[in-house]
Amino acid sequence: MRSGYLKVKEGKEKKENGKWTLFGLTLIVCVASVPLMTGYLLEGGDLRASLGRIEAVSQGLGHFFPVRTGICPVPDFGYGAVSFQADVFYLIPAVFRLFGMGLGAAYGLSLFLANLGTALVAFHCFEKCFGRWDIAMAGSMLYTWCPCRLDELYVNGNLGNIAAWTFLPLILSGIIRLYSMEQERKEYDKLWIPFTWGFSLLAVSSTSIFFVMVGMVVLAVLCMGRRSLRKKTLLVLGRTAVFSLLLNAWFLIPMLLRLRDAANVEMLLSRDFQALGTYFVQYLSVYHWGGRDTSYFENGLAGARAMGPGIAVTALVIFRLWILFTGRYEQKEEKAVFANRMLWLCLALIFLSSCRFPWDLFEDRNMLCSILLAMLQTPTKWTVPACVCLVAIACVTLWQAAGQETEKRVRILLFAATAASLGTTQFFIGNLLKTGYYIRPEEIALDVMSIPLVAQESMVWRMCEIISVLASGGCLAMHILRRHKSGKNV
Repeated sequence: MRSGYLKVKEGKEKKENGKWTLFGLTLIVCVASVPLMTGYLLEGGDLRASLGRIEAVSQGLGHFFPVRTGICPVPDFGYGAVSFQADVFYLIPAVFRLFGMGLGAAYGLSLFLANLGTALVAFHCFEKCFGRWDIAMAGSMLYTWCPCRLDELYVNGNLGNIAAWTFLPLILSGIIRLYSMEQERKEYDKLWIPFTWGFSLLAVSSTSIFFVMVGMVVLAVLCMGRRSLRKKTLLVLGRTAVFSLLLNAWFLIPMLLRLRDAANVEMLLSRDFQALGTYFVQYLSVYHWGGRDTSYFENGLAGARAMGPGIAVTALVIFRLWILFTGRYEQKEEKAVFANRMLWLCLALIFLSSCRFPWDLFEDRNMLCSILLAMLQTPTKWTVPACVCLVAIACVTLWQAAGQETEKRVRILLFAATAASLGTTQFFIGNLLKTGYYIRPEEIALDVMSIPLVAQESMVWRMCEIISVLASGGCLAMHILRRHKSGKNV
């Protein structure tokens, strides 16, 4: 009788949590999508290039496979116009265009789907890491409402970078579980799968974010010290590197081949790379004003773009520092040790993103250094992994508090984080709508950039495509065999 009562009670709790989860995710997506509820688009630095790529991909569907766009033949139109990208996620608005949807509506609907996908992926990944729906909901909120991400959506407008933000939690959850999960568990050997999914989806979304996330993982491996030298950990990292390269050879190798041409690299280089870095105070900002400036030597931080994780995340990170100083919580849990090491990683990433890092030493040095700066685009690209890691530290702090504080205090902490994040996010979005430049639907056709299609491909490109197809088939065969074996064991 008692076991039956417990099952009924557990079922009711799951149903109640499911309702709150649905409500919470709906709120997260709606708040992030407020600018999409208008009748116009906010003009961004890469918006014209994104609209041009949508038009080019929609015209290439049915004529080329895979559809690859080239670079804009006219210089000075930004990174989005002159970079060579995979354009896989431009297929979504391109299909909308084929069904008769207007260009602005197709782009806006793609942004809404990006918000929806980001909230769902983040919630799923954080729930996998922490096993609590409330911590997962808080993590999804802090990540989806991250000012750096919202800035990419509505200030810059690069659809590839926006898609990349959707899949960063896959890599983040992979790192957390890699260093906090017991190696004796069967799931540990399979951690290379979410890692590979994450890096593969990043590679076909944005090469610059893919590059900095690879750098973040390398720095994380170094920060974790001896824990990274364990045999199973090295196997997971090795499998991830090999399969990510094979699955994405169809795009990564042609991209690297194009960078052998100095003219292609020169178009990607910024004029004053170091001047585009951030200041440390930007990570401490409470209210973001929705500025558009990325160079601060002339006007300082007046009109600066939002480059921080949000005050709620920053406050939780400061709370963690206070915990370490006072010794309030036990720090022997693997997740706590991981979060403490991640603090050093965040400092390194913040330094790399700043204008204090000597990036000028790499300028005009040699071809390899030029390719490095071309792949980065600007130092501020390092703010992406920095914000992601800061969100991870905030979530670990909430998880640790939930395990060692009373339920009442945990609810107060979650409510405070939610209130701070909601208030500052609404302030930021409100400023974007008031001060941002906008394009009306009838004007969108005038702002489409002509992006050419790559009509002819070399034999090397076709060979790379064959490698990716064979690797995909091998992964599918491995998945089927694993499912078959697990079915027999049952």
